[in-house]
Amino acid sequence: MAGLTRRELEILRLLACGMEHTEIARDLVIASKTVEKHIEHILLKLGVHSRAQAVALALQQEVRDAESMRMSGLDVPAPQRAMN
Repeated sequence: MAGLTRRELEILRLLACGMEHTEIARDLVIASKTVEKHIEHILLKLGVHSRAQAVALALQQEVRDAESMRMSGLDVPAPQRAMN
């Protein structure tokens, strides 16, 4: 997703997997407040008002990217699913 930093993309991916900000902080070994600040930036950059909207937008983009790859004749990796 254009405009997001590598860390913001990573946090958005983890949100899309259903993780809470405290779990993300623990996994990335960063402060919970830092994760919250990254989420604020993600919401602003994507122009959405909630984490759910950000995740939905990210999933829509993933579907578009996969379809574009299929149309180009490229192999499309299977979607990753969170194992909770």
